[in-house]
Amino acid sequence: MQGFPKWLMALAFANVVLGLIESIFFLFGGLAPFGKGLLPYALTQLLWLLPISAFFVGLRQWDHRHKAVAVSILAAALALAVGAGLYILKQL
Repeated sequence: MQGFPKWLMALAFANVVLGLIESIFFLFGGLAPFGKGLLPYALTQLLWLLPISAFFVGLRQWDHRHKAVAVSILAAALALAVGAGLYILKQL
């Protein structure tokens, strides 16, 4: 982790923390923003899985010298995580 800038690690860490917190609500809280059924359930689970996955993908892209792609992936995942968090807060 020493090869990454601190700001990039903060961006990536925010994705993981928000994704783990949101997983509690989407897995066990009964929230279904896309409706009931198998496909809507899978889409709902992507709301917390994608930010966590983006942590690994973004850092891998940074390692491969695709810095703009890495920052874009992490920023988009953070936007998704914040949007899902706002949805959770609205439902509470």
